Order: sequence, then structure tokens, then C-alpha cells
Amino acid sequence: MLIDALKKLFTASKTVAFPIIIVDAKDGVIEFYEKFGFTAFLDAPNKLFISMADVRVSLKLS
Repeated sequence: MLIDALKKLFTASKTVAFPIIIVDAKDGVIEFYEKFGFTAFLDAPNKLFISMADVRVSLKLS
């Protein structure tokens, strides 16, 4: 489901420009998001982000 959501957000970002995706992860799933390239904010470890550029590269989208 995450991959599908990232693909849909990437497509949407072509219409409504946004540079990053932010998730508010529950305890115990932070590592899951990190496996997909998300990075935690230094001041809020449960909030993670990934850039649209990283999504494009990791999912080989154009």
C-alpha cells in the first residue's frame, strides 16, 4: 500500500507542486518507513519525510 500511495502522490505532485511527503509514524513503525528511505526530523523522531526526488529515483518513475 505504501508503494501505491507514493506513486499516487508522485503523480499528484506534477499538478500540485510539493517537494516532500511527511508521515506521522506511530511507535514501532518508524523502522518500516526508514526502510523505504524516509528520514526522521531531528526534533520530532515520529515525523518522517522523503523528498519527491527520492521517490522518483527509488521507484524509477518519470
